[in-house]
Amino acid sequence: MTIELEVRGAFSLEQSIAFAEGFDAAAIGGGDGVFRAALVEDDGTAAAIAVRQTGDRLAVEHGSVLSDERIAMHAARILSVDIDGSGLEDVAARDSVVGTMVDRFPGRRPVCFGTPYEAAAWSALSQRASMRQAAALKRRLTAELGERVKVADHELTAFPAPATVVGATELPGVTGRRADRLRAVAQAAPDGVFDPSALRAVDAEQALERLREVHGVGPFSAALILGRGAGHPDLAPPSIAPARRAIAQAYGLGEVDDERAAEIADGWRPFRTWVLFLLRNAAAGR
Repeated sequence: MTIELEVRGAFSLEQSIAFAEGFDAAAIGGGDGVFRAALVEDDGTAAAIAVRQTGDRLAVEHGSVLSDERIAMHAARILSVDIDGSGLEDVAARDSVVGTMVDRFPGRRPVCFGTPYEAAAWSALSQRASMRQAAALKRRLTAELGERVKVADHELTAFPAPATVVGATELPGVTGRRADRLRAVAQAAPDGVFDPSALRAVDAEQALERLREVHGVGPFSAALILGRGAGHPDLAPPSIAPARRAIAQAYGLGEVDDERAAEIADGWRPFRTWVLFLLRNAAAGR
């Protein structure tokens, strides 16, 4: 089954692939210009998508029992094409640093997790761990407990469903408080707390507050879930050192505190999440 999506504003699927391959090249498929991703909904339904771009159109193939409408929603959110991105050019025109980032990463938009639940799971796995360690844990969990889904002659594996995580006697490689946080996330998922449409339908502060009610989800994790899970385009920079360093580096400043970072980011509205994504990509050399 193939679905067509229209893109508004500059967008490059190649840029999405380049970013995603920096985390897991095998999941993308590599080398053929196709973006691939697997996802699992909060009720345990798994799906996989394969996306190709022609001009301002995306062709989305999928392997799933989910409706075309549901798949279109997921694909658009994951690739951040559910938003008219043409306004980013206005931000770039009034801020030369943003203009430099837009030129460096032409058409790059945030690539989101398969679902906000998966973003929440990542936040549980990555607390007090390096990105490499967290990625290894996520790959192992996915390989051992996730459901395999075929799409366009490729087999992908979705992150374990919430019920699978809750019901597992052991979580491969995940122990102690990290396991407790992951199980808490999985237990909360069926209640709808991670529903992307619901999170985007309310004020950002209200959504963040709701997410922080989940055990183990702090301010940074909540922002990650809302921004890179639900795909909110305009969140204030989180109070973390990597965000401050990325801003300071891009603007040629020695260092910035949270207040100064927020002041600078205020000029990026309504694309604060997107611009910080580009700045952190630049700081990481991606």
